Amino acid sequence: MTETWEPIYLSAKVFGHLSQGLYRTPAGAIKELISNSFDADARLVKLHTGFPSFETFSCQDNGKGMSEEEFRRLMNRGIGSSYKRSPTVITTELGRPVIGRLGLGILSLAQICTRFEIISHHKVSKTAFRAMIKFPPYTRQEMDKIAKKALLEDDEIHGGEYQLVEEQYDSAKQGLRVFTKYLREPFRKRMRNISHLGNKIAFGKSGPYKTFDQFLNAIYNPKKPTQSLNLLSDYDQLIFGWHSPHLFDFLTTEILQ
Repeated sequence: MTETWEPIYLSAKVFGHLSQGLYRTPAGAIKELISNSFDADARLVKLHTGFPSFETFSCQDNGKGMSEEEFRRLMNRGIGSSYKRSPTVITTELGRPVIGRLGLGILSLAQICTRFEIISHHKVSKTAFRAMIKFPPYTRQEMDKIAKKALLEDDEIHGGEYQLVEEQYDSAKQGLRVFTKYLREPFRKRMRNISHLGNKIAFGKSGPYKTFDQFLNAIYNPKKPTQSLNLLSDYDQLIFGWHSPHLFDFLTTEILQ
């Protein structure tokens, strides 16, 4: 990476959504990433949680990826493009109804980290790039104040910075990978407390879940049924929060340590 950082510009409306809490939960941020994988015609998504230390997090799919041109457009007021919400829009390869809001999965990662890396190998253009994104250190109170002022004046907002370098395209790496080792300490601290891990309560196992079905078997174990998700670990609540039934009908999701 070079040391030149380019600005990320957001519309006041998009920043307002974030400020109002649309993606303030970590599970909401990750769910939006999975939605973007669904829209990219991915058949497989791998989530690496960094369990049990939670020093890293990654989300990787085998969809069509993102082109450099598309990425740069997202960084210049393109995040949250409304056309993706139209019920008439379908994906090109698998004919899925488009459900995500373009780029919000990327931006919403500010809930769990201060910076992250994207690696994309784009199926259509046969090109690849690697980008680093970092977020400004806004507090929630500052976000609310900035969003309120910007919405009144219809301003654009500085939403962070990015670096980008081109990579050699490799068809074996087709898709998009998001990775971070800059997880916020409050997130790490909450995830590390696994004294009420569903896997441990149901099966006496202290390890992570390998699949979403394994997670469901733990929390809906007939011998030791879960009375409330609020009684389980934040890790369990995180996994349940990113679950969406119609996504898992079409995607294979692996939850890896």
